Amino acid sequence: MKQICTIARNVLPGLMAAKAKKELEFVTPEDWAVMKPSTPCGQLPVLELADGTFLAQSQAIAYFLAREWKRRKTI
Repeated sequence: MKQICTIARNVLPGLMAAKAKKELEFVTPEDWAVMKPSTPCGQLPVLELADGTFLAQSQAIAYFLAREWKRRKTI
């Protein structure tokens, strides 16, 4: 999961990454300028799924992960 490197405005991406056992990748403002056009919705956080697709929006990511954890009975 990628998140722009700033003082945390929202702890949700970090909590989601920890629960999903994903590494939280920080993006510098310089790298973000290059990445932004290729991200869904032009914003972070972004979660890369197993099939290579990307999911954007922290609430959508949280909803997706919660459903996956419930399905796997890991909540």
